[in-house]
Amino acid sequence: MGEGHGVDLAVAVDASLVATEMATNPERKLASRRAAVRSAILLARPVKR
Repeated sequence: MGEGHGVDLAVAVDASLVATEMATNPERKLASRRAAVRSAILLARPVKR
């Protein structure tokens, strides 16, 4: 990423309904919750800061 750009990780996870549901559901396996959050972060788009 260039100077003046970045990714807000919390916003990326909050924007993903699947990641939010998985991360907040203690009945889901830990590996599944991590995978959902990781996917949301990888799909996030950089924004100007």
